[in-house]
Amino acid sequence: MDFLKKYRVALSFLLLLVAIVLYVRYQLDSTKRNGIYTVAKIMKWEPAESGSDLYIDIYLSGKIYHSSLGDGCRSPECLGRFFFVKVLNSHPTHYPILLDNMPVPDCILKKFPDFPGWEEIPKCNDN
Repeated sequence: MDFLKKYRVALSFLLLLVAIVLYVRYQLDSTKRNGIYTVAKIMKWEPAESGSDLYIDIYLSGKIYHSSLGDGCRSPECLGRFFFVKVLNSHPTHYPILLDNMPVPDCILKKFPDFPGWEEIPKCNDN
């Protein structure tokens, strides 16, 4: 019992940290399971001592949604480029998953100007 009294604050903090990690993991898994693919443009990258923020514009069904991520492409070559992203259709900015290893081909950018969202990543020869 003395152990719990002595380390109550540390244990509370640890429990809170575990809860946050589990919540984020659950939300990302939900996006993986239930999300659709669309495109995002990398707008800005702000490095910082405690991490960095990647600012993206998500294009879906003729609308643009602004979001930021804690991970993703950090190369200057990525700025201004389009990549596929998996999002929840009902909340595109809620835990998006940027596929920064999958740039969007020009043929997709031209063929689908409103980016309707897809169950699978489209190919240039898809209708």
